[in-house]
Amino acid sequence: MANAVVAAYRGRWLHNREFIAFLPDKFCDWILTGAFYAAVHAIETLIAFDGQPNHTSHESRNHVLKRVKRYEHIWKHYRELYNGSQTTRYHPAPNDWIPAEQIKTVWIPNYLYPIEKSVQKLIGDSEPLPLIAWHNT
Repeated sequence: MANAVVAAYRGRWLHNREFIAFLPDKFCDWILTGAFYAAVHAIETLIAFDGQPNHTSHESRNHVLKRVKRYEHIWKHYRELYNGSQTTRYHPAPNDWIPAEQIKTVWIPNYLYPIEKSVQKLIGDSEPLPLIAWHNT
């Protein structure tokens, strides 16, 4: 385990959580994208903890998450965030994006939080993360 690398990814993970808490609801595309990248960095924290090289593409990360038994619980939640963020980032019609309220009440609790809890369990971190405290609506 490279402690500096683990700490760096953990820092990015927490930074992305903090970032999305301050975004106004009209930027729902960035709320979901930020939640997705919080998940990416949580997963990269775990991968670094496990002594594996980081993944520089979503495809390589997806491949590992699908095939490593230790990560299978994470994959089912991550896949949903990955797909949702792809849709939100690349769909040209903002009226068709996932509304901020749905992201905050469905997507984050059902996909991001379970990923974070799984990562924390697998790296032996028993300090629970607080729920995201939304500052702007």
